[in-house]
Amino acid sequence: MLSCEPSPARRPRRHGPRTLIALVILAGACAADDSAPFRPLATGHVTDVTTRVADAYRELWPLITVEEQQARLPALLEDPLVPVRVFAVERVAVLLRDGDADADLQLRLLDRLGDEQPVVRGAAAALLPEVHVETGAAAVAAALVAESDETVAVLELMFFEDRPNKHAIEPVLHCLEHGPVEPAAHAAVAILDHVDVDPGAQTAMLRAARRGLRSSDAPPLHTLRACLGNSEDRQRAVAVLDGGDPELAEAVARGLAMAGSTDALLRRADSPLLYPWAVRALLQRGNLASLEALLDLRPPSPDLAGTRDAAAMAIAASLGTTDVLRTDDYVKGSANAPLRLPLLQAAWGSAMDRTGSERKALARRIVPLLLDADRPTEALQLLESFDAAITQEDLLDLKFTSAIRAAAWSAAADVRPDSEDWMAQWRLLREDDGQAAEALFQQITLRFAETLSANQRRELGLPEPETAEVDDNNEGTS
Repeated sequence: MLSCEPSPARRPRRHGPRTLIALVILAGACAADDSAPFRPLATGHVTDVTTRVADAYRELWPLITVEEQQARLPALLEDPLVPVRVFAVERVAVLLRDGDADADLQLRLLDRLGDEQPVVRGAAAALLPEVHVETGAAAVAAALVAESDETVAVLELMFFEDRPNKHAIEPVLHCLEHGPVEPAAHAAVAILDHVDVDPGAQTAMLRAARRGLRSSDAPPLHTLRACLGNSEDRQRAVAVLDGGDPELAEAVARGLAMAGSTDALLRRADSPLLYPWAVRALLQRGNLASLEALLDLRPPSPDLAGTRDAAAMAIAASLGTTDVLRTDDYVKGSANAPLRLPLLQAAWGSAMDRTGSERKALARRIVPLLLDADRPTEALQLLESFDAAITQEDLLDLKFTSAIRAAAWSAAADVRPDSEDWMAQWRLLREDDGQAAEALFQQITLRFAETLSANQRRELGLPEPETAEVDDNNEGTS
């Protein structure tokens, strides 16, 4: 009868990696199968052997190629021995880290979220941040509904906190009702922030948050109540803002900002803690009035100016052209004048959604600012995006000036082929930029050498062209 025990009289032989793996598989079969021809083992002995099998895999597995590992892991993930399944999950982790786990192997890993053993489910759930397959969210959601181990459920909820998804709504609601409540609330906040949640689910989240707050002060529960609640809920939320607990105050501020509730936050915007959420609340509204309010909202510390400016540009990109131009007029001449160009460029970023006349209206504002900022190449590229659609003289003038400043001589000649236009640019540059003026001077003398007038030549400091002398004695003869 075949025994799994090695013979003490037999000296060990050296085997290749494949033979070693085969021996380990045979040992696993001995431990798992008590049918003939294998000799049944006592329970304690089986546990010892299975542990040794997993240890042997850990020792020998790195000796085989990645391709062989990829081929063998699907079977090991479904091995009857729990330590072997745990080992297989560990090896998938290595392949994920090295970028060698394909979509099929990742899907096999997700199957382990339904394993009968919590230790295997937990090992698989710990790898969820590394899994990127199209059906991953649906698989995690299905596993979360059935999960009975809180540690594993927390890992799956953390996955949805990092990657909110519509598939997570029902499982998260279930966890808000039955636990673990705080991780579920974190996931719910992320879902509300990124997913379109129907009113019924929002109501269920609010009910769970109210119920949870009776026995817990968990910050995400405060966020849910502030975001989804009625006027009474908001009043309680405002009281928390002034309650002296920074973590809870920020949690409430986030909820108010997500709901676009600005009043309480704007009154407290002198707090560096709450200022970013006041900005977020105005961004949530995303209209002309909120943009103007945002531009008037002075940051309490210099490092927060970037937060406000980024939000302002995001709103500008979403506004209609008329509102963008009104904003530019509002900003012009104010302390926010440096924001004119960034705001207009943000609006230009969505220019393909605007009519041709609207785009030209934006260009008339943007191009002079780009030229003032010594960015003529960008100005020319912007105007060239119209192709041949520019016929207005003011835009042609801007295009010619941009081309001259960018030293794009051919583009300039296409717009203005007359020498006097080039002379006018040379006169301007001579006062402000001697080096650029010299480059333009060279172009004028090359391109218009035969057509410059006497006055132009004198202004440029060029000698009069030589004229051929006529021989009177030979005149009229051939």
